[in-house]
Amino acid sequence: MNTLWQGLAVMAGGGAGSLVRWLVQRAIAETPIAFPGVAVAVVNLVGCLLIGGLLAPDVAGRARLGELGRLFVVTGLLGGLTTFSTFALEVMDEGVQRGEPVWAGMLVVLNVAGGCGMVLLGRWIASEWLG
Repeated sequence: MNTLWQGLAVMAGGGAGSLVRWLVQRAIAETPIAFPGVAVAVVNLVGCLLIGGLLAPDVAGRARLGELGRLFVVTGLLGGLTTFSTFALEVMDEGVQRGEPVWAGMLVVLNVAGGCGMVLLGRWIASEWLG
């Protein structure tokens, strides 16, 4: 596989995922749930759900993403959509430095435990619908 095509697949997917993340953050900012860290938690949880479903052991082979498709969707799109660095920054800035350690802890639990739960849910959904 040509490295140029692989890089372009990752770049295109990453750009698309980053754009979706930005749109979600803007949309959530206009709602009553626009608390610090909520938009990042939403995109992280959705990304975990999608990667869990796409890469579920009994579905991944049939998803037929191929190498370029996987680079575009998993590495690029989902990598651009989800963001650990922004999550960590928001936990520190909005939670710890502003004197809200309980909120910071809730964000950590929501993103980490919630993300793991969403991967499992994605695998279950994929196996039920596609399995």
